[in-house]
Amino acid sequence: MVAPPMDAEPDRVLQPPVVEDPPVEVGSYASVMDAHQHALVILAMGLPCWLIPAGDSYAVFAEPDHQPLISRELAEFDDEMAAPEVVEPELPWFDPVRELTFLWILVLLGVFLLQTREPAIVDSGANSSLLLIDGGEWWRPFTAMFLHSDLIHLAGNLIFGSVFVLLAARTLGPLIAWPLIITSGLAANIITAAYHYPDPFQAIGASTAVFGALGLITGAGILTRRPTHQRLASLLVPLAGGFALFGWLGLGGPGVDMLGHAAGFASGVILGMTAVAAGKLRAAYTGQSRKMRSVSSE
Repeated sequence: MVAPPMDAEPDRVLQPPVVEDPPVEVGSYASVMDAHQHALVILAMGLPCWLIPAGDSYAVFAEPDHQPLISRELAEFDDEMAAPEVVEPELPWFDPVRELTFLWILVLLGVFLLQTREPAIVDSGANSSLLLIDGGEWWRPFTAMFLHSDLIHLAGNLIFGSVFVLLAARTLGPLIAWPLIITSGLAANIITAAYHYPDPFQAIGASTAVFGALGLITGAGILTRRPTHQRLASLLVPLAGGFALFGWLGLGGPGVDMLGHAAGFASGVILGMTAVAAGKLRAAYTGQSRKMRSVSSE
Protein backbone atom coordinates (compact mmCIF):
# COMPACT_ATOMS: atom_id res chain seq x y z
CA MET A 1 0.00 0.00 0.00
CA VAL A 2 1.33 3.44 -0.99
CA ALA A 3 0.69 6.28 1.40
CA PRO A 4 -0.72 9.47 -0.18
CA PRO A 5 1.63 12.44 -0.38
CA MET A 6 1.56 14.84 2.54
CA ASP A 7 0.28 17.75 0.44
CA ALA A 8 -2.71 15.81 -0.94
CA GLU A 9 -5.99 17.56 -0.20
CA PRO A 10 -8.27 15.44 2.01
CA ASP A 11 -11.84 14.72 1.07
CA ARG A 12 -14.09 17.67 2.02
CA VAL A 13 -16.82 15.64 3.71
CA LEU A 14 -18.31 17.43 6.68
CA GLN A 15 -18.92 15.22 9.66
CA PRO A 16 -20.89 16.17 12.74
CA PRO A 17 -18.65 16.92 15.71
CA VAL A 18 -18.31 14.43 18.48
CA VAL A 19 -20.33 15.77 21.40
CA GLU A 20 -22.13 14.30 24.37
CA ASP A 21 -25.52 14.68 22.67
CA PRO A 22 -24.85 13.89 19.01
CA PRO A 23 -26.75 15.84 16.34
CA VAL A 24 -30.03 14.38 15.13
CA GLU A 25 -31.34 14.28 11.61
CA VAL A 26 -33.99 16.93 10.95
CA GLY A 27 -34.47 16.28 7.25
CA SER A 28 -33.39 14.22 4.28
CA TYR A 29 -33.47 15.62 0.74
CA ALA A 30 -32.96 14.22 -2.73
CA SER A 31 -30.83 17.10 -4.07
CA VAL A 32 -28.01 19.09 -2.55
CA MET A 33 -29.77 22.33 -3.55
CA ASP A 34 -32.89 21.37 -1.61
CA ALA A 35 -30.77 20.40 1.39
CA HIS A 36 -28.90 23.71 1.24
CA GLN A 37 -32.18 25.67 1.20
CA HIS A 38 -33.40 23.91 4.33
CA ALA A 39 -30.01 24.35 5.99
CA LEU A 40 -30.22 28.08 5.31
CA VAL A 41 -33.54 28.17 7.15
CA ILE A 42 -31.83 26.74 10.23
CA LEU A 43 -28.87 29.11 9.91
CA ALA A 44 -31.29 32.03 9.64
CA MET A 45 -32.64 30.99 13.05
CA GLY A 46 -29.13 31.48 14.42
CA LEU A 47 -28.62 27.75 15.03
CA PRO A 48 -25.84 25.46 13.76
CA CYS A 49 -26.48 22.59 11.39
CA TRP A 50 -24.57 20.04 9.33
CA LEU A 51 -25.21 18.72 5.82
CA ILE A 52 -24.11 15.09 5.36
CA PRO A 53 -24.20 13.15 2.07
CA ALA A 54 -26.03 9.88 2.69
CA GLY A 55 -25.96 7.68 -0.38
CA ASP A 56 -28.33 9.13 -2.98
CA SER A 57 -29.70 11.76 -0.59
CA TYR A 58 -28.46 14.54 1.65
CA ALA A 59 -29.28 14.66 5.35
CA VAL A 60 -29.37 17.78 7.52
CA PHE A 61 -28.42 17.38 11.16
CA ALA A 62 -28.91 19.79 14.06
CA GLU A 63 -28.54 19.88 17.82
CA PRO A 64 -31.18 17.73 19.56
CA ASP A 65 -32.26 20.49 21.96
CA HIS A 66 -33.55 22.56 19.04
CA GLN A 67 -35.15 19.75 17.04
CA PRO A 68 -38.82 20.63 17.82
CA LEU A 69 -38.35 24.30 16.90
CA ILE A 70 -36.37 23.47 13.77
CA SER A 71 -38.92 20.89 12.63
CA ARG A 72 -41.67 23.47 12.99
CA GLU A 73 -39.76 26.08 11.00
CA LEU A 74 -38.87 23.60 8.26
CA ALA A 75 -42.50 22.48 8.02
CA GLU A 76 -43.63 26.11 7.62
CA PHE A 77 -40.94 26.63 4.97
CA ASP A 78 -42.14 23.55 3.07
CA ASP A 79 -45.74 24.80 3.23
CA GLU A 80 -44.71 28.18 1.84
CA MET A 81 -42.73 26.59 -0.97
CA ALA A 82 -45.61 24.23 -1.83
CA ALA A 83 -48.22 27.01 -1.87
CA PRO A 84 -49.10 28.11 -5.40
CA GLU A 85 -47.74 31.50 -6.35
CA VAL A 86 -50.45 34.14 -6.41
CA VAL A 87 -50.25 35.97 -9.72
CA GLU A 88 -52.42 39.04 -9.97
CA PRO A 89 -54.14 39.10 -13.35
CA GLU A 90 -53.27 42.03 -15.54
CA LEU A 91 -56.05 44.54 -15.54
CA PRO A 92 -57.75 44.97 -18.92
CA TRP A 93 -57.61 48.35 -20.63
CA PHE A 94 -61.21 49.03 -19.58
CA ASP A 95 -62.11 48.22 -16.02
CA PRO A 96 -64.06 50.07 -13.30
CA VAL A 97 -60.89 51.72 -12.01
CA ARG A 98 -59.90 53.18 -15.35
CA GLU A 99 -63.38 53.76 -16.71
CA LEU A 100 -64.40 56.01 -13.82
CA THR A 101 -61.12 57.91 -14.11
CA PHE A 102 -61.64 58.39 -17.85
CA LEU A 103 -65.18 59.56 -17.17
CA TRP A 104 -63.88 62.10 -14.62
CA ILE A 105 -61.34 63.40 -17.15
CA LEU A 106 -64.00 63.72 -19.85
CA VAL A 107 -66.35 65.59 -17.50
CA LEU A 108 -63.61 68.08 -16.52
CA LEU A 109 -62.69 68.65 -20.17
CA GLY A 110 -66.34 69.03 -21.19
CA VAL A 111 -67.08 71.51 -18.42
CA PHE A 112 -63.96 73.54 -19.30
CA LEU A 113 -65.03 73.73 -22.94
CA LEU A 114 -68.47 74.83 -21.77
CA GLN A 115 -66.85 77.52 -19.61
CA THR A 116 -65.12 79.00 -22.65
CA ARG A 117 -68.52 79.46 -24.30
CA GLU A 118 -70.51 80.38 -21.21
CA PRO A 119 -68.23 82.21 -18.73
CA ALA A 120 -71.23 82.89 -16.47
CA ILE A 121 -71.08 79.24 -15.40
CA VAL A 122 -68.12 80.09 -13.16
CA ASP A 123 -70.11 82.73 -11.26
CA SER A 124 -73.00 80.31 -10.86
CA GLY A 125 -70.93 77.33 -9.69
CA ALA A 126 -67.88 78.68 -7.83
CA ASN A 127 -67.53 77.97 -4.13
CA SER A 128 -68.54 81.12 -2.25
CA SER A 129 -68.53 81.81 1.46
CA LEU A 130 -71.34 84.37 1.28
CA LEU A 131 -73.56 82.65 -1.27
CA LEU A 132 -73.20 79.26 0.41
CA ILE A 133 -73.90 80.37 3.97
CA ASP A 134 -76.06 83.49 3.52
CA GLY A 135 -77.59 82.62 0.17
CA GLY A 136 -78.16 78.91 0.86
CA GLU A 137 -76.72 77.89 -2.53
CA TRP A 138 -75.76 74.42 -1.32
CA TRP A 139 -74.57 73.09 -4.69
CA ARG A 140 -71.53 75.37 -4.87
CA PRO A 141 -69.05 73.14 -2.90
CA PHE A 142 -69.86 70.37 -5.42
CA THR A 143 -69.94 72.30 -8.70
CA ALA A 144 -66.76 74.19 -7.84
CA MET A 145 -64.81 70.91 -8.15
CA PHE A 146 -65.52 70.80 -11.91
CA LEU A 147 -64.57 74.39 -12.79
CA HIS A 148 -61.08 75.74 -13.56
CA SER A 149 -59.63 79.18 -14.02
CA ASP A 150 -57.43 78.41 -17.05
CA LEU A 151 -55.82 75.63 -19.06
CA ILE A 152 -52.75 75.36 -16.78
CA HIS A 153 -55.01 74.99 -13.75
CA LEU A 154 -56.97 72.25 -15.53
CA ALA A 155 -53.85 70.48 -16.84
CA GLY A 156 -52.28 70.27 -13.36
CA ASN A 157 -55.35 68.68 -11.84
CA LEU A 158 -55.75 66.29 -14.77
CA ILE A 159 -52.12 65.15 -14.83
CA PHE A 160 -51.58 64.70 -11.11
CA GLY A 161 -55.21 63.97 -10.31
CA SER A 162 -55.38 61.06 -12.75
CA VAL A 163 -52.48 59.37 -10.97
CA PHE A 164 -53.84 60.00 -7.48
CA VAL A 165 -57.41 58.89 -8.18
CA LEU A 166 -56.18 55.75 -9.97
CA LEU A 167 -54.00 54.85 -6.97
CA ALA A 168 -56.84 55.55 -4.56
CA ALA A 169 -59.24 53.44 -6.62
CA ARG A 170 -56.77 50.57 -6.78
CA THR A 171 -56.11 50.82 -3.05
CA LEU A 172 -59.70 50.93 -1.79
CA GLY A 173 -61.67 49.83 -4.84
CA PRO A 174 -63.34 52.29 -7.25
CA LEU A 175 -66.83 52.03 -5.75
CA ILE A 176 -65.43 52.98 -2.33
CA ALA A 177 -62.71 55.42 -3.40
CA TRP A 178 -64.74 57.66 -5.71
CA PRO A 179 -67.50 58.54 -3.22
CA LEU A 180 -64.78 59.26 -0.65
CA ILE A 181 -62.84 61.42 -3.13
CA ILE A 182 -65.95 63.51 -3.83
CA THR A 183 -66.77 63.65 -0.10
CA SER A 184 -63.29 64.88 0.80
CA GLY A 185 -63.51 67.60 -1.86
CA LEU A 186 -66.94 68.65 -0.62
CA ALA A 187 -65.73 68.75 2.98
CA ALA A 188 -62.70 70.86 2.02
CA ASN A 189 -64.83 73.39 0.12
CA ILE A 190 -67.29 73.68 2.99
CA ILE A 191 -64.47 74.12 5.51
CA THR A 192 -62.80 76.88 3.48
CA ALA A 193 -66.10 78.70 2.93
CA ALA A 194 -66.90 78.54 6.65
CA TYR A 195 -63.38 79.65 7.59
CA HIS A 196 -63.48 82.76 5.40
CA TYR A 197 -67.05 83.73 6.30
CA PRO A 198 -68.20 86.53 6.71
CA ASP A 199 -65.44 87.79 4.37
CA PRO A 200 -66.14 87.29 0.67
CA PHE A 201 -64.32 84.26 -0.72
CA GLN A 202 -64.56 82.34 -3.99
CA ALA A 203 -62.65 79.29 -5.26
CA ILE A 204 -62.86 76.80 -8.09
CA GLY A 205 -60.91 73.72 -9.10
CA ALA A 206 -60.74 69.95 -8.66
CA SER A 207 -57.64 70.23 -6.48
CA THR A 208 -59.57 69.82 -3.21
CA ALA A 209 -60.78 66.42 -4.48
CA VAL A 210 -57.33 65.62 -5.91
CA PHE A 211 -55.72 66.26 -2.52
CA GLY A 212 -58.55 64.23 -1.02
CA ALA A 213 -57.47 61.27 -3.19
CA LEU A 214 -53.92 61.85 -2.01
CA GLY A 215 -55.12 61.75 1.59
CA LEU A 216 -57.05 58.53 0.96
CA ILE A 217 -53.87 56.80 -0.24
CA THR A 218 -51.95 58.06 2.78
CA GLY A 219 -54.68 57.17 5.28
CA ALA A 220 -55.05 53.68 3.84
CA GLY A 221 -51.26 53.23 3.95
CA ILE A 222 -51.16 54.10 7.64
CA LEU A 223 -53.48 51.25 8.67
CA THR A 224 -52.54 48.67 6.03
CA ARG A 225 -50.14 45.97 7.29
CA ARG A 226 -47.05 45.91 5.13
CA PRO A 227 -43.30 45.44 5.55
CA THR A 228 -41.60 48.58 6.85
CA HIS A 229 -40.06 49.59 3.52
CA GLN A 230 -43.38 49.18 1.69
CA ARG A 231 -45.22 51.19 4.34
CA LEU A 232 -42.69 54.02 4.09
CA ALA A 233 -43.05 54.00 0.32
CA SER A 234 -46.87 54.10 0.59
CA LEU A 235 -46.55 57.22 2.74
CA LEU A 236 -43.65 59.04 1.10
CA VAL A 237 -44.69 58.58 -2.53
CA PRO A 238 -48.10 60.30 -2.10
CA LEU A 239 -46.49 63.13 -0.14
CA ALA A 240 -43.90 63.62 -2.89
CA GLY A 241 -46.73 63.75 -5.42
CA GLY A 242 -48.52 66.34 -3.31
CA PHE A 243 -45.44 68.58 -3.23
CA ALA A 244 -45.11 68.18 -7.00
CA LEU A 245 -48.71 69.34 -7.43
CA PHE A 246 -48.06 72.25 -5.08
CA GLY A 247 -45.12 73.20 -7.27
CA TRP A 248 -47.31 73.10 -10.37
CA LEU A 249 -50.12 75.19 -8.87
CA GLY A 250 -47.84 77.48 -6.90
CA LEU A 251 -47.00 77.00 -3.24
CA GLY A 252 -48.92 79.65 -1.36
CA GLY A 253 -48.99 82.09 -4.29
CA PRO A 254 -51.87 84.43 -5.06
CA GLY A 255 -55.07 82.67 -6.02
CA VAL A 256 -53.95 79.33 -4.51
CA ASP A 257 -56.37 77.92 -1.93
CA MET A 258 -53.85 76.44 0.48
CA LEU A 259 -56.49 75.85 3.15
CA GLY A 260 -58.65 73.96 0.65
CA HIS A 261 -55.73 71.74 -0.34
CA ALA A 262 -54.83 71.02 3.30
CA ALA A 263 -58.47 70.40 4.23
CA GLY A 264 -58.93 68.04 1.27
CA PHE A 265 -55.82 66.09 2.23
CA ALA A 266 -56.81 65.88 5.92
CA SER A 267 -60.35 64.79 5.01
CA GLY A 268 -58.93 62.13 2.72
CA VAL A 269 -56.59 60.79 5.42
CA ILE A 270 -59.49 60.47 7.89
CA LEU A 271 -61.78 58.84 5.33
CA GLY A 272 -59.02 56.50 4.11
CA MET A 273 -58.24 55.31 7.64
CA THR A 274 -61.96 54.90 8.33
CA ALA A 275 -62.46 52.84 5.16
CA VAL A 276 -59.57 50.48 5.98
CA ALA A 277 -60.67 50.13 9.63
CA ALA A 278 -64.24 49.39 8.56
CA GLY A 279 -62.97 46.78 6.10
CA LYS A 280 -60.94 45.08 8.84
CA LEU A 281 -63.92 45.04 11.21
CA ARG A 282 -66.15 43.63 8.48
CA ALA A 283 -63.59 40.93 7.65
CA ALA A 284 -63.20 40.04 11.35
CA TYR A 285 -66.97 39.87 11.83
CA THR A 286 -67.42 37.74 8.71
CA GLY A 287 -64.66 35.35 9.83
CA GLN A 288 -66.17 35.08 13.32
CA SER A 289 -69.62 34.40 11.88
CA ARG A 290 -68.28 31.65 9.64
CA LYS A 291 -66.42 30.12 12.58
CA MET A 292 -69.58 30.15 14.71
CA ARG A 293 -71.61 28.55 11.91
CA SER A 294 -68.92 25.88 11.47
CA VAL A 295 -68.95 25.06 15.19
CA SER A 296 -72.74 24.91 15.36
CA SER A 297 -72.92 22.53 12.41
CA GLU A 298 -70.53 20.01 13.98
